[in-house]
Amino acid sequence: MDYGVIASQFPDKQSNLTKIQLCSIDTVYARREKSGIPKADLVIVDEAHQQKETKARTVFKTHDNRGCCRIGFTATPVDLGNLYDKLFISCLNSELRDKRLEFPAHVPAHVFGGAEIDTRNLSQIKTGEFSLAEIRKRVWTPSIFGHVFKSYSRLNPHKKPTILFAPGIEESKWFVDEFEKKGVRAAHIDGEDCYFDGKDHRSKPQVREEIISKLKRGEIHVICNRYVLREGIDIPELAHLILACAMGSIVSYIQTVGRVMRNHSSIDRVIVQDHGGNWWRHGSPNADRTEWEDMFNMSNSVASSIRKHKVQRGEEKCAIQCPMCDAIRAFGSFCHNCGYKHEKSKRAVIMKNGSLIEMTGDPIPKIKVAEAYDTEKRWIECYYRCRRSNMTFKQALGLFVNENKYYPPEDLRMMPLKTIDWWAKIKDVDQNQLR
Repeated sequence: MDYGVIASQFPDKQSNLTKIQLCSIDTVYARREKSGIPKADLVIVDEAHQQKETKARTVFKTHDNRGCCRIGFTATPVDLGNLYDKLFISCLNSELRDKRLEFPAHVPAHVFGGAEIDTRNLSQIKTGEFSLAEIRKRVWTPSIFGHVFKSYSRLNPHKKPTILFAPGIEESKWFVDEFEKKGVRAAHIDGEDCYFDGKDHRSKPQVREEIISKLKRGEIHVICNRYVLREGIDIPELAHLILACAMGSIVSYIQTVGRVMRNHSSIDRVIVQDHGGNWWRHGSPNADRTEWEDMFNMSNSVASSIRKHKVQRGEEKCAIQCPMCDAIRAFGSFCHNCGYKHEKSKRAVIMKNGSLIEMTGDPIPKIKVAEAYDTEKRWIECYYRCRRSNMTFKQALGLFVNENKYYPPEDLRMMPLKTIDWWAKIKDVDQNQLR
């Protein structure tokens, strides 16, 4: 089919007469006053979770006012309920891996923990991500690469195509230099620059394509980046993912692990090497996530907190890390990777000074729920006080725990029926939506 391109990087592909146009939101927005927003009958939005800020909303509003049909595609439909009318879930992860298919879309991910960055004292910004400034100040240490390289060498001795995610651009380039010192050819890609062979190169499509082609041919073994390769790339040859960063956002995590799960004739599984504790924070890359209907109307920060809430309440279980080989499994006494039998999960956490401390037990401990004869009465009193103070249910719960020194059950009168409402302002939730 003939098509034109409306994007500043591809002036040679501009063709105003064709009925199909591939558009950059930034370019369409920038040209809206001079040439107007092109009329369309159907607008298809890729990576819809990324296209919801001012520029996208302005463009979409114009299309909507003209009666245009708009369809968004995304693997992470979080906080999109105010931009789209309906959510259609096309398939689950297990269906993408279905071996009865002639060529399944996905392969399973085998997750290994490794020594992880200490995130206990890191704060999160409104998107759910951890602050890069705090990572650099509180937890970043030169010893991190030693743990990353040790696990990489053990899990990928044949240097199959690998992608690494670092907490920042400077850290990504630093990983490139450290891999090169160990004889592993590496390159860095970001939105502005590419870095390889000790030099910066402007991040043009041709340069990025050259790096990716070399990765596929085995001339480069590892591509490092911060987040620019989190979505919108297609490298099915990837066999190994290194998470050298902690991801606070569920959207970032799912998009990132999705880069390596696509099926290819050269692989039957992929390795996820996690040094950020993302496996216990967000769950397995292989999991069937059935809560998208709720997350469709949640903010990113709330959606990223739901799992912790459920694990604390015993509604979900934490995975288990094998102390012998670092493999992660959902349950059972025996490691599926090395066969070692153990009862408790163990993980090593890297301190600021580079030393390791061993953590035993669930990374997200369960809370102790108790109930006294007057617990419900105390909660209802707390509910009305916090309602007058314009607090959320979560804040009210925190106040209750602080005053009474225990967590109440979540089935008391005047508590939310829906999990999502725990993060809502009390005054915004109708009492018909409470127990």
